[in-house]
Amino acid sequence: MPPVHPLLFQQILLASTPDDALHRARKTVKQHGGFSAVLAKESPLSPERIHMSQFLMHMMVHMKEMNFTALKDIMGDLVASLTMKQRWKLVWEGSVAASLQMLYEIHPGDSVCVVAIKGGVNCDWEQKQLSDGGKLKKLFPNITLVVFKDTDELEQALSSRGVGAFGQGAS
Repeated sequence: MPPVHPLLFQQILLASTPDDALHRARKTVKQHGGFSAVLAKESPLSPERIHMSQFLMHMMVHMKEMNFTALKDIMGDLVASLTMKQRWKLVWEGSVAASLQMLYEIHPGDSVCVVAIKGGVNCDWEQKQLSDGGKLKKLFPNITLVVFKDTDELEQALSSRGVGAFGQGAS
């Protein structure tokens, strides 16, 4: 399949980028009318492990108040924190799926180009979910994924007004 240019699409969604490129990629996509579904590590929505000191503090406070619902919740959070090492994947899938669903509801009939930047193994996993056979591609079969080698290539593609040979198209 020949390379696909993101400007051929009515909606653009940033869905995968290495951490060190996130802020620049997000800014670039937004400057061109697109959206971002990528969460920064420091985002309050990003999952993090509960430290034992946090757990003990919550336990003491809620036991003193006899708030058993809160105790049950903190125990559940602790178990999830300790057992779901890859919990970020669920958060990422939810963020991207919700973003795509909103785009399709707000702009029915529009074509959506999902853009990504090559990175490490986490980016590879994310991009696989958006490619043929991937979980999100199965849910949203009409999306087109364009993967860029870096943020410079993304900026060049979005700034270009012609159909250029940017990124790797995957449907």
